[in-house]
Amino acid sequence: HEYQRAIYAAYLLLQEDKNSFYLKKIIAKSLYGLSKFKNGGKAIPKADKIQGEIQQVYKLFSKLTSEELNVLAVHFSWNLLKENPEDEELQLILKDSFHELAVHHFESLDYFSIENPIEKSDTSATTGKESFAKFAFGGFLKDTSFVKHFEEALAARKRDLERERFFDSKEGRKELRKSNLRQMKRGYRLGIDRVVLVDPFYLKMDLRKNNKILYEKTEIIQGDFLGILQKNAAYADLDAVLLSKAALEKEDVEELNDIILLNEWLSEQTEFDELMMPGYRQADINALAKKYNTNYFVWTGVISLRKANLNAALALGYSIMLPPLLPFSIYSLAKGKYDMLYFCALYDVTTGRYSMIKYEFIELQDYKALLNTQAYDAFFQIKSAPKNKKK
Repeated sequence: HEYQRAIYAAYLLLQEDKNSFYLKKIIAKSLYGLSKFKNGGKAIPKADKIQGEIQQVYKLFSKLTSEELNVLAVHFSWNLLKENPEDEELQLILKDSFHELAVHHFESLDYFSIENPIEKSDTSATTGKESFAKFAFGGFLKDTSFVKHFEEALAARKRDLERERFFDSKEGRKELRKSNLRQMKRGYRLGIDRVVLVDPFYLKMDLRKNNKILYEKTEIIQGDFLGILQKNAAYADLDAVLLSKAALEKEDVEELNDIILLNEWLSEQTEFDELMMPGYRQADINALAKKYNTNYFVWTGVISLRKANLNAALALGYSIMLPPLLPFSIYSLAKGKYDMLYFCALYDVTTGRYSMIKYEFIELQDYKALLNTQAYDAFFQIKSAPKNKKK
């Protein structure tokens, strides 16, 4: 990420256009991102190797504590939201910033002072570590809406803690085991009626050859694979919209832009990992969810290979695995002459949470019957409703 550079560039441009909401929003997003990364224990780039005036920006944010960064993010976003109360993306950022504040730093607003330290006769009050965070919210504390936002964040934190305590208990662990067994036996059974298939992926390789990627065969089978997906979605009674670069016509510029935006979003979510952050262009992503009339988008594909040896297979696995599958072992790729990996990742793009991750390592060639079986199984799990859920 380049949050510090984004803040610096936006600040310079604001000198020419002081009322630009767009530029201010870039700063709000960047402060939020820095806060999330620091609260999540992720490294913030230091100023050591940065040259020029921008080094001061890097130095500032490397010195701020996670608490101070979080307070700064809330302060800036709150002021900006007052300028444009209807901005949904900023509302989401602010809500999560309050949640971060409640989860990581403060159990109440009692720490913060409503007084302006500059007006106090005791100037020592403005020195020391607490001078920034303690007095940051000032008049905000008189705003009932501001207080309500923080109280809602505290309530959410309380629910999270109660849930954690339950699943740490004997009863909770038992319930979790039962849930996992049900999922293993019946699959996910999500009860979702409509999804978008985002640029399904197919790669065919032969590690014995110098040119390991079989481009011609990949292109041929890619077209067959799209047909297999559409056919099995219909069999599963799943309404599936296909967005594929391989199926686009020259005039389908809008669909191509949608694919690029969605793949960028997935890449961002991989970078964010467990931080659960909105994408950098989350407003545009939410617009796509409305456009396609579903929050659920699927990234699916196949890697088929003819192996040469163990080391080559392992190296290949690490280099071509798609982001949602990185946590999983590729040990199975070391067996047999042929291997096929089928993956299917279903995300709610409005929340960034994945609803299903299905991956299958199979020591067989990519026969069409096998592809049909895997595609139908994935779509059936997405479409079929839980037994206790009535339509």
